[in-house]
Amino acid sequence: MFLQTANRFVQAAGDVPVSTINERHRGRFIAFLTDKGLAPATVNKYLRTIQSFFYWAKACGELEEVPSFKQIREPKKIPKILSEEDFSRLLEHIARKMVEARSPRERRYLLLHQRYVMIAAGTGARRNEIVMTPWSAVDFEAGVIVVRVSTRLAIKEKKEKEIPLAGFLLTYLKGQREANPEERWLMDDGSGRLAYTSGHSVTTAFGRHLRAIGLGGQGIKSTHNFRALFATRLRNQLGVDVLTISGLLGHSTTAMTERYFSGDREKKEEAVKRLDQLAQDWHIPAASLPSH
Repeated sequence: MFLQTANRFVQAAGDVPVSTINERHRGRFIAFLTDKGLAPATVNKYLRTIQSFFYWAKACGELEEVPSFKQIREPKKIPKILSEEDFSRLLEHIARKMVEARSPRERRYLLLHQRYVMIAAGTGARRNEIVMTPWSAVDFEAGVIVVRVSTRLAIKEKKEKEIPLAGFLLTYLKGQREANPEERWLMDDGSGRLAYTSGHSVTTAFGRHLRAIGLGGQGIKSTHNFRALFATRLRNQLGVDVLTISGLLGHSTTAMTERYFSGDREKKEEAVKRLDQLAQDWHIPAASLPSH
């Protein structure tokens, strides 16, 4: 990566002494990469590589000060969300794998994957809020999961919060608890220990499930997607307002929540385009001022 970056920098800015590189050279480099059709994320990879080289050059005594090659803004990607059909296929796939499991351990982890899907899609909870939460946090009488800050779990809201449970999920979790009284954690390995010490391992596992049902490499985030699915179900199917959904997800602003509703923009654009049909019968005023 470094040699390729260096060659492209020389093509863009010239073979100049490292001590003379400045903001003007950065601009030329960015323009050169952009003209080649590289995405902002890729451009930033090159900028980070150059920045690392500057730090190395300073450590070697070639530079007194490290020039700042700030990265460019990357557009936020609209998250891709599982369809209801794909969601059903995922649950069916996990259930089938449980039947086909060759060992109790494999069956146990598939059960946890099923449980994760049910909780994540039914509450919109964050990955670690499920993985690192004990059964004692589930208040079956109040119908909530009480998520607390701990050494294992850093809550984004930085305070204790309650996650309400729908009736179907409360019934499901009661059944799971009664069938597995030895468990200590929502994601328990069957012996009172955490099945996953990192949320990243859960993401990897669900990545395999998505690939198995033909959804690998399609931009669908394997675990975060259930939060988006939860939000879109409430908004599009049940008509819940964005402010309420934002509160359930623990978002600091509704703007963060609205990213999940990618279809809204297309619907608005289509609605506005329909005005063109009506405008054919309108008297459109001239752009210029009438002459006196």
